[in-house]
Amino acid sequence: KRTRAKTKKPKQKKPDHYDVICISLYKEDLIQLDKMVAKLKKQGHRRISRSALIRFALDQVDIRDFPRSY
Repeated sequence: KRTRAKTKKPKQKKPDHYDVICISLYKEDLIQLDKMVAKLKKQGHRRISRSALIRFALDQVDIRDFPRSY
């Protein structure tokens, strides 16, 4: 039985303008996030995602008002 030698694809340069991370959220928060994404999609925001909504929220938050007990 003959096997073909696998040709390796040249490594592509990884994007350096973002990182893939893993965060933990409570299930209730994920449900709320998904509902918000679904609502935005119904409003015509086709390319909205969890990440896009979180990035938008980060731009809006003022940490001076952040409660100690959150």
